[in-house]
Amino acid sequence: GNYLETLAAGDYMVLVSYHPLGLEYVQNPGEDGVDSNDAPVDTTVALKVEKAIVTITNISNQDKIYDTDVVKAPTYTYQGDADITVEYKSKDADDSTYTKEAPKDAGNYTVRISAPETDNYMCAFATNDFTIQQAESKVLEPPVAESIEEGQKLSTSTLSGGKMVDNAGNTV
Repeated sequence: GNYLETLAAGDYMVLVSYHPLGLEYVQNPGEDGVDSNDAPVDTTVALKVEKAIVTITNISNQDKIYDTDVVKAPTYTYQGDADITVEYKSKDADDSTYTKEAPKDAGNYTVRISAPETDNYMCAFATNDFTIQQAESKVLEPPVAESIEEGQKLSTSTLSGGKMVDNAGNTV
């Protein structure tokens, strides 16, 4: 690893020393007392390390059919060092309505994944739209009503049996 790659964002002063031919400097005064060897030179260089630009990508698809459960948290790719926030809103709602509560009802939504600025990384966010489809039920076996006699209220009859499935294949 390179030392410079470990520096945090900020301003630095770097001292660079030049040694001719890579040799240690040794004074060599001549008869006149003047050093005949080339002395090493030091140069100071200003170095500015900028905060890295990061992105949030590869947000997983959260589309599903209504099943009474909240939508699962998305997966995504992020290379920074911040704590990520995942928020949701109805697709056409104002951005001020984002909430951390994951939706479960049928509808169109937007998920926003955001990372705040840190000492070394700029802030980042990404959004992705998804849909929770309405569940559709199909009757496989209709229920059977208990018989009633003329004059009785319909509410005195009891329904029993019957079988329905939703479009996800769940028995309801």
